[in-house]
Amino acid sequence: LLDPFLRPGHRLGLSQRVQRMKDTQACRKFKHLLLELPLLSVDDVTHVTIKGKLCPQTGMGKSMFILESQMEGAEPLTVVCSVEELALAHYKQQGFDQGIHGEGSTFTTLYGLLMWDILFMDGVPDVFRNSYQAFPLDLHTSSFYKNRQSAIEARLQSLHR
Repeated sequence: LLDPFLRPGHRLGLSQRVQRMKDTQACRKFKHLLLELPLLSVDDVTHVTIKGKLCPQTGMGKSMFILESQMEGAEPLTVVCSVEELALAHYKQQGFDQGIHGEGSTFTTLYGLLMWDILFMDGVPDVFRNSYQAFPLDLHTSSFYKNRQSAIEARLQSLHR
């Protein structure tokens, strides 16, 4: 757990496994060692439960839901919708008049636009091997942030102002 090369997600997974192992009979002779390990704790996120009526279907395929909507001055309307549309309808009832289903594309696009020069900055060794690369070799690794930490922090500070 103290290995600096251990990725954060793997560190959390190991920590959770140690917490489960502490209480088992098979590990009771090692319990004193497990108690000495530095365990991680993560704050729980806010959970939102959205309920919908599943549309009966035959065979496999995308799950569809029955959505009953009531617009002011109109008769009730029943439509068949996807889970994404059901979620958008839920938040519309909560007062959010606009929404987008983008599978994270909105955030990755904003990140790319706001951090483009940092993403492709010079001075990071061994991340560009040829001129035909679409992205740096460390992009999906934990060293991406470490290699650009000061530049990323400075950009976040300038965006925060």
